[in-house]
Amino acid sequence: MTGSNCLDSQAVLSGQMGLISDVAVSKCKSYEQTESTHQCLTLTNPFQSAARAFDVTDNQFVLSPIAYFPLVIKVGTSPTRAASINDRTFVLDPAQKAIFEIKEQLESPKDPIKSLDFTPDQWALVLDSANKIWALVVENSASVDIKVHALALDSDSKFSTTLENVKNIDFVTTNLNQTSLLITQSKNLYVLAVSDLISKSDSLASTPNNTFDDAVQAIAASDKEAWLSLSDKTLKRYDWNSKQILASVNLEALGAQIYLPESLAGTPNTCCGGKANWLAVLLTNGKLQYWPYDSKSIGPEPENVSIQSGTGIESLALTQPIKLLGANAEGHGNDGLDCDRRLFLVYTGSLFVTCEGSQNIRYLDRLNP
Repeated sequence: MTGSNCLDSQAVLSGQMGLISDVAVSKCKSYEQTESTHQCLTLTNPFQSAARAFDVTDNQFVLSPIAYFPLVIKVGTSPTRAASINDRTFVLDPAQKAIFEIKEQLESPKDPIKSLDFTPDQWALVLDSANKIWALVVENSASVDIKVHALALDSDSKFSTTLENVKNIDFVTTNLNQTSLLITQSKNLYVLAVSDLISKSDSLASTPNNTFDDAVQAIAASDKEAWLSLSDKTLKRYDWNSKQILASVNLEALGAQIYLPESLAGTPNTCCGGKANWLAVLLTNGKLQYWPYDSKSIGPEPENVSIQSGTGIESLALTQPIKLLGANAEGHGNDGLDCDRRLFLVYTGSLFVTCEGSQNIRYLDRLNP
């Protein structure tokens, strides 16, 4: 298993992680002597055929048995994408055409949980009405007709949906209650019913639910609406039932990642002068913005957090964030962050954390100095 957590991993991890491609959060059992289940970030590195685990509860990387280095979780050939659902973490490996599960003991999986007969690209995980886990995997293909494969991860059930005249997909995500799969292709947004994808094989003459004036750069969806960052440096709030843009604001740089507090279980922290309704946008200029909103509008002004000013990290390292996600550190020790709900800012070579809705940014470790 993993060994002892007696040393401060922040003092010994510099340069050990390398480049990361994706991150997911779920429960973990970091060490044999860990008395309770913690929350961990699983960070994938396709160049090292491995993943690392950051213990959110302990606020440090999980160490290997020799303690001076982070635990290496060997995963397939090129573990590119990670996702978690129902407190389980899965990794997608396009090179090996396989899906692996990293269990809460953080052991290296010997075999994939699912082997694929196609080359995967992007994916999302959903639960059906029986609480079974499905992977909705987009096939990587140069064809004009994209396929979405629905694969039950704990059984042999599978279906395939062909989206006619759709290619070069940019983003795949689900809404919070997992009833809809959202796919973006440049300026186009497609909304597909998950119940159809996991119940039958079909071919759809795909018509976009909406075509925007500019290309989508990031997307996050609640139950009835989507928040989109576009290439014209705007943030838009879109209701896909009415197919209406409810509100739009200008950003000072491209919005690369969007975080919805309701995506993390529990009661969100307030922000922006005590407001309960807000979202976070991570910009390519090294700023984190908290945007308050009401039923009709966004803003009028965001609360700005400068990562560079708060941490001293050079701005060039902050141009391409890969994830903005929340995690619960309930049961944490005296680590200087007096909060349970935490927001992680993940870059290819650096990792930052703050209390959800707070301006106090912490630099955890330079993963690729």
